[in-house]
Amino acid sequence: MKSIFFFSLFRFGTDFVKELKKKDIIPAMVSSFNIVEEKSTLNLSNCIIQNTQDIAKGLFPDELLSQGYRPITPSPEFLVNLADCERILIPMLERLNYYNLRSIKLIEKYHTFVANWLGIYKALDPNVIIFSGTPHEGSDFVAYSVAKELGIKTLILERTIFTDRILIQKDIFDFKKMPTDYVSNEQIDDSFLKNYQKYEKSRVTAPKPSPLKKIRNIAARISNIKGLFEAEYDTAFGLCNNQPVFLKKKIYEKLGTQQANKIKKFYQVNSVSPDFKVPYLYFPLNLQPERTTLPLGRYFWNHKYVLKVLLAALPDGWKIYVKDHPRQFSRTPLKFAMARDRDFYESLIEDERVDLIDLSSDSEKLIESSQCVATITGTAGWEAIRQLVPVLLFGYPWYRECPEILKVNTIADCVLHLSNIKKGRIKVDENRLKNYAAWIKNKASYAGSQFPELGTFLGLQENAAKIVSALLNELELY
Repeated sequence: MKSIFFFSLFRFGTDFVKELKKKDIIPAMVSSFNIVEEKSTLNLSNCIIQNTQDIAKGLFPDELLSQGYRPITPSPEFLVNLADCERILIPMLERLNYYNLRSIKLIEKYHTFVANWLGIYKALDPNVIIFSGTPHEGSDFVAYSVAKELGIKTLILERTIFTDRILIQKDIFDFKKMPTDYVSNEQIDDSFLKNYQKYEKSRVTAPKPSPLKKIRNIAARISNIKGLFEAEYDTAFGLCNNQPVFLKKKIYEKLGTQQANKIKKFYQVNSVSPDFKVPYLYFPLNLQPERTTLPLGRYFWNHKYVLKVLLAALPDGWKIYVKDHPRQFSRTPLKFAMARDRDFYESLIEDERVDLIDLSSDSEKLIESSQCVATITGTAGWEAIRQLVPVLLFGYPWYRECPEILKVNTIADCVLHLSNIKKGRIKVDENRLKNYAAWIKNKASYAGSQFPELGTFLGLQENAAKIVSALLNELELY
């Protein structure tokens, strides 16, 4: 079976590729960082190896060019069929667009991506395209969309909130549904959720390098003057022909840090402590730029648009409490610059019914005391439903098909759900919630760890073998 893989070796290791080959899943093409160094080790002599950086730029594989293959210009009809892909891709590309290329340039890049994948698929004739996570970097999302349009099988690994359990999806926006007659007495396992919360908190509160360490790092660079003027890769410059040199990148990072600090100060000045006596809807923001909004937000990837939908349906006398993601201000400065600005936060509080909530406010208390929680795809949705608090869900996280979730596809849906919540007609059924959690853990998911750094009981080789077994099983069910 010929396949194309998008995955990260630092998570899956060379054991993953070796296990695939044992099962006769032959890599026709592999996209990953630094995999060129592993080519001889993995014995991938007949496999097209392309660096993720080159794919992001829209470069056609040199090995295929040498064999006479070329990109294939898509027909207008084909582009019309991919309209949803283009709609999601253009804002998605902002995560790679530090120099703010004009929209016409982004559309040209999109057409290049489509042409490349049409040419690659014709040359390699793969049976399946496998993604180690939701495609969200740009070209990989086009690869996914073109494959779906051509009828090529796609498989996507998606984590759950249970230890060493993963979902295998055929479609980003289509999740398995629990049988209505499924019953289980098993208690919900929250161990991985707690580890995940600790992991996220550690990334917020991680200590900054000491002044002495900073001096040593600078001294090490100065001792190698040439290194100051060598390019250093960062995804923020993914659409650029050339990455900035180390010194220039550090200047950009410094400017990005200053911007983030100014905006964080603005947030703090304009935020308030929550009044738990007032009926309110809690709307925690997703981290951006990330896959949790693009593409998983789908029609509701834009926070400001979702807020307008909520305001249009908000019952009289209610407030909306908005709190930013704990890591938004502490993540890579270059990535912050691609997602948030002062205007973003100013627009959130234009309506007097909306309050920005202080970052130090306890999220668990905010969930517990709310009338309901609204989220695009956030873990806060699962945390809320675990507390038996109603959840309005706009996007496509792993728990989308939980029968206790209130899905929002239209403004009318939002109006109806909020009206029913206010009238006390919505009660979370804990037994059905337990059934769903047990079904996801024991029936819908497979053994395997997509993010070993978050905690796993599996060794690298064992993890690789289990994931490959899961992929094979899903291919048989396709």
